[in-house]
Amino acid sequence: MINVYIGYDHREAVAFSVLAHSIHNKASQPVAIAPLM
Repeated sequence: MINVYIGYDHREAVAFSVLAHSIHNKASQPVAIAPLM
């Protein structure tokens, strides 16, 4: 499993969701995404 940490700001929640969705769609292995606040 690949761990990915993405910066998160509640004012930019949509950007976080779009990036997470894109990573899941393009990944060739399972990915765990964690927000950094």
